[in-house]
Formats: sequence, structure tokens, C-alpha cells
Amino acid sequence: MIYRKKIMLLIETILLFATVSYGQDFANKLPMIDKELLKQDFVTFRTNLEKTHPALDRYKSKSKITHLFDSCYHELNRNMTEIEFYAKIKFVLSAIEDGHLSSDMSAELNSYCEGKARVFPLKIEFINNNGYVFCDKTNSIPGQSKILQVNDETIENIRQTLYHYIVSDGSIQTKKARILSNNFWFYYLLVYGERPSFKVEYSTTEGKIQTTNLNSDIQKNIECKKNELSTGKNLQLIFMPKSTACMTIKTFNRQTLDANNENFANFLKSSFMEIRKEKIDNLIIDLRDNGGGRDVYGSLLYSYLTDKPFSYYKSLVSKNKIFSAKDHLNLKMQKPSDNSFKGNIFFLINGMSFSTTSEFCAIAKSNNRGIFIGEETGGGYYGNNSGDFVDVLLPNTKIVVTIPTKKYVMDVKATFFQDRGIIPDFEVEPGISDLTNNRDIQLEFVLQFIGKNNIR
Repeated sequence: MIYRKKIMLLIETILLFATVSYGQDFANKLPMIDKELLKQDFVTFRTNLEKTHPALDRYKSKSKITHLFDSCYHELNRNMTEIEFYAKIKFVLSAIEDGHLSSDMSAELNSYCEGKARVFPLKIEFINNNGYVFCDKTNSIPGQSKILQVNDETIENIRQTLYHYIVSDGSIQTKKARILSNNFWFYYLLVYGERPSFKVEYSTTEGKIQTTNLNSDIQKNIECKKNELSTGKNLQLIFMPKSTACMTIKTFNRQTLDANNENFANFLKSSFMEIRKEKIDNLIIDLRDNGGGRDVYGSLLYSYLTDKPFSYYKSLVSKNKIFSAKDHLNLKMQKPSDNSFKGNIFFLINGMSFSTTSEFCAIAKSNNRGIFIGEETGGGYYGNNSGDFVDVLLPNTKIVVTIPTKKYVMDVKATFFQDRGIIPDFEVEPGISDLTNNRDIQLEFVLQFIGKNNIR
């Protein structure tokens, strides 16, 4: 049944792609590109994906991937603007279901979209598939109001449409929700085109349904940042009551850590020494919004959470090579580190917990080493496609497509879903009031859980 639904969804999305229309105003502002040049770029795009990507069929059969390429190629039957063609590239990348695939428009189009294009003027946060006003610099709609329709189309239909242009591993939706929340203006522009105004129907926090018309604006005028409490550190350990400590790891990226004078290995060594010294029973590891980095940092972290040898990667391959333990440390049997922690562990995760972070979480989940709280990770449970990347420049549109070259498979126990991330034991998603008031209900949940269960 699930398989059949996926087939129907693919057919529906291809049909949907062909029916979305661009704003006429938008089409008039950008130059048209000859369809034959677009076809040349698409062939370059497809050829390099098929030649370089290690597992295009990781989540879809080869026949479906072939059908996807063929269908989109045949739709190049007219001249288009770069943004229209770019939407097709984004659609294909999303349909492949690989969250490490990425692309970028030409410098000229980027400059136009970010500096001149007239876009949707509200910052919307997507929570439980609903869209809420996080920020409205026009002061036209009360904060935290739920958006019901835009230009007479339901926000749910818009959300589903835009999801087809956002990359993510397998069927994972949480990462798409975070990306769309941060970039709604762009994806609405990409798919629906530039428009002078928007008719918006919304429901206030009191439940009153109202309609207003908003003028479009340029991107820099609509941005607003969340009020985040940050120490500026990527790696942090703090001690709390009830024999509890919280370790925050914002990134596994070595360049980012080096730039901030932070050493990952030294941080872990000193932290777990302190944890033992303080006789901590409960350790919270906060991996929310950690997009990954060095894969060996994941296995190193887990080595501090076990007292037994463990396997990490089951296999690692590229298009033309099968890697062995001589090639990558994570293919070797891993040893526990000194001062490894034997107490209770609570992992905080969300849709932006990705790549190396998801790999680490998969091993911890498979070995039942702790309780997961928050949202499904953005990266797949069984592994990902990443490693070294190849940038491909499409010669006529100057679009750049970035392709991963290695397929990573985690050594984990089988689960029911083949195309999902690490699903939390307790799903806790912040509401719009939590976000606007900077309330961390996921951390609160863990602390209350520890208190209620008298965990020591």
C-alpha cells in the first residue's frame, strides 16, 4: 500500500509541476532562454548525476528515476526564464530524495531574487503542517495568526506543492518544514512567480477569521531573526540540578570549530572527565540544528557512550570503488573511550539534525543507548549519500548542481521504515508561541521527565 501511494504521488507531482503557473509580471522581467539551450543544460545535469551519484536508486527504482528524467526533459518544449528552468532542476533533485543534493542559481539570478524580486512579505513558520505568522513587518496581521489561504489557495496545498522542490532524505518531512519556514519567500517565488500583491486569509489566536491584501516587498525588508540565546560556542557542557548535565554540539564541521578555536576531541575528553568527576547520572546531548560535518566525530562521540566495541559503518562505496577499513576509520571495529559514560542519556533532535548527526543518532538508536526527544532527524536512519562532492556548472543557465559521490550505509538493526530518519521516542514540537517567546519546550520536557521519574 505504501509503495503504491508513492507511485501515485510521483505521478501527481509531475502533473502538478506542469500546471503551476508563474506570475506574468515575473516572466516579463527576466530574459527567456531558448528551449534547445535548456535541453543541453538538462542533458549535462542528467549525465553528470548518472555518472557521479553513487545511489540514485537508494529510495526509488532505476525505472522510476529514468521516468523522472525523461518526463522533465520532455517538458522542455518551450523557451523559459532561468527561474522556471531552475524550478525543474529543484523538482528533480527533490524527487530523487537525497538531502545532500544541492543547487544554486546563477549569480545574476541570485542577485535579482534577493535584491529586486517582489516577494511574499510575511515570515511564516510551519508547525504540524500549519503555517503561522512569525513576523509581519507590515503590521497587517497579528503575530501567531494561522494562515489559511494565499491568493485563494489553501496554505496546506501550497505547502505540499512547495515540498516537491525541497531536498530531503527519503520521505522525511521535518527537514522540508524547517527549510520552508526559513525560505518561504523564495520557494513561493520559485513556484508561483513574482506577484505585486497577495490576498491572505488568516485566523487570529482568538479564532477570528479575517482577510487582508498585502503588497509584495523585497526580501531584505521582510527578514526577521528569532530571539536565540547563544553563547557563541559550538561546543558546550553545563551542569544542572538532579545530577544532570547538558552537552550541546551545534556542529561537527571541523572548519567551523577551528574558526572558533574549538577542538572536538579535546572537548569530549575534558567533558567526560568532568562528568565522571561530578558523578553525573543523566546526560542530555543537544544535537538540534546540527547539520553534520566530519563523520569520524560521530563515532568518536559514541565511543564515550558505550563500554563495548561497536561497528559503525556497514559499507561505504562510490561509483567505482568499494572502500575497506584501510580507507576509512569508521569501517573498522570501534573501541570505547576512557571515561565512557554509563548513565542515562537523552538526545534532543530536530529536522535539521542531519548528515553526521543522523549517522551518530542511528547508531545510538540501534543500540538502544538513550531516549530521543524532539522531531524526526533530517537524515536517514540507514545512512546517506555524501562524502566528497562534485560541482557541475550547467553552461547555458550557469546553474550549479552539487553531487555527493559516496554511499554510506550504517551498521544498524532493521526498522519498519526504509526511508525515514531517526524517529524520537517522544515527539515534542514547539508551538508558534514557544518560538516567538523563545521557550525551549523540548529541553523542558527532558528535565520534567527526569524529575517525574526520579531518574538518577
